[in-house]
Amino acid sequence: MLFNPPEFLLFLPIVFGLYWSVVQCNLRAQNVLLTRASYVLYSWWDWRFLGLIAFSTVADYIVGLRIDSASINRAKKQWLAVSLLFTLGLLC
Repeated sequence: MLFNPPEFLLFLPIVFGLYWSVVQCNLRAQNVLLTRASYVLYSWWDWRFLGLIAFSTVADYIVGLRIDSASINRAKKQWLAVSLLFTLGLLC
């Protein structure tokens, strides 16, 4: 989806308004809202890529948990490198 058609110009204010008003005090709900909005935006463009973005979301979430649980900065950087290589690999 391009960012200048009328559908997107309607989609953006709705998501923005929901983000700031409905779930203003709940960070987890804000993250869920943005994730779902991203999935809707991707599916609007081409639904065949939903599996790819879901796979990337799960993989990066797991790596994020590993980064959070690592106690050594070197291990955190290694997990970050794994995440970057994985995500950039998907783009290639």
